[in-house]
Amino acid sequence: PRTIRMGTLARAFNAFNAVSVSDLRTLARARVPKFAYDYLAGGADDEVSLRRPGFDAYEFHPMTCRGVHEVSTRTTFLGHKNVECIFGAPTAGHALWAPREGETATARACAETSSASRVFALSTLGTRSPREISQHVPELKHKMFQVYV
Repeated sequence: PRTIRMGTLARAFNAFNAVSVSDLRTLARARVPKFAYDYLAGGADDEVSLRRPGFDAYEFHPMTCRGVHEVSTRTTFLGHKNVECIFGAPTAGHALWAPREGETATARACAETSSASRVFALSTLGTRSPREISQHVPELKHKMFQVYV
């Protein structure tokens, strides 16, 4: 993957220009406080997942000039029909990246999909409570809560 230097280029760079996960990581490093980036980029427990070949091996290749009349991203997850196979994952501390809204911003993004059917999962270690999410994003239909046992 290509390397993007910090500074002016990184500030002009945005997620729509990303061609790899490495590009997204560079963008995050340039835009969030160091402690927040380190938390997000770090692995859990002994960080064994960081030593495995992972997302860095993937690059984004837009499929242009191809027929899309039969393509569908719809899927079913725990009985809920979704417009795509993406949902708001239960990561802790969204307020590190969106201090004013925290998980409320992620829940709102899930509710604003074309059919408002994206699932949002709140982490036990979230910075907003399930009640706050429900109060601030009443249009969110599919909610999950991750419980650590």
